[in-house]
Amino acid sequence: MGCWSGTPRSSGPTRSTATRSSTPWPRIWGGGLGTEPAEALVAYGFEALGLTEVHATVDARNEASPWLLGRLGFAHVRDVEEDDGGLTRVLTCRNPARGAARGRQ
Repeated sequence: MGCWSGTPRSSGPTRSTATRSSTPWPRIWGGGLGTEPAEALVAYGFEALGLTEVHATVDARNEASPWLLGRLGFAHVRDVEEDDGGLTRVLTCRNPARGAARGRQ
């Protein structure tokens, strides 16, 4: 269907993960196949790994994924123009349980 990955990265006193979601089949975008893996990946990052943020990248032509990610707490951060001229949207979700602790550091 597509590809999901998580890569823990250390960034000073906080830890975050970069995720990538892509599929070569635009006809399945918006078909409801991303909800369960997205929820599981975010929960794993926050609960099991204790991450402060989870990042996602989405092909700009895929209008369903940013909507889904928004429901999970992601916010649009920026757009990246790819070498082939395509546009990738970058979204970030901050761990609400770790936000207060991060603010005190």
